Amino acid sequence: MPVRQIVIPENDRVAPPRIQHVFQRARPLIESNPPVQYPEEARAQGLKGAVYLKVTVSPEGKAESVEVLLTSRSQILDEAAVAAVKDWAFEPARTEMGPVRSVISVQVSYPPN
Repeated sequence: MPVRQIVIPENDRVAPPRIQHVFQRARPLIESNPPVQYPEEARAQGLKGAVYLKVTVSPEGKAESVEVLLTSRSQILDEAAVAAVKDWAFEPARTEMGPVRSVISVQVSYPPN
């Protein structure tokens, strides 16, 4: 699953930029997350496609926000992907300072493998 990442500062204070090396990128905990469900309505219509999502992952490993980056061209599939990933657990990104908030992209394909 392709994953891209951007580190977001923890606070809004104005300070000189400080580069933090990301030792570990955020990633979904595939083994412990429920599988993405293929909506029955989409199955009946034979809908297929991939949804690319922008996920903000908290330092605690929770999805703070999930947005569609690239649509599958099916609202049914897009909404099912967002709903599923909102409940996923993630391994947070880590810097030398510890876990940090980050943004990753997640691809959800339909029908699921």
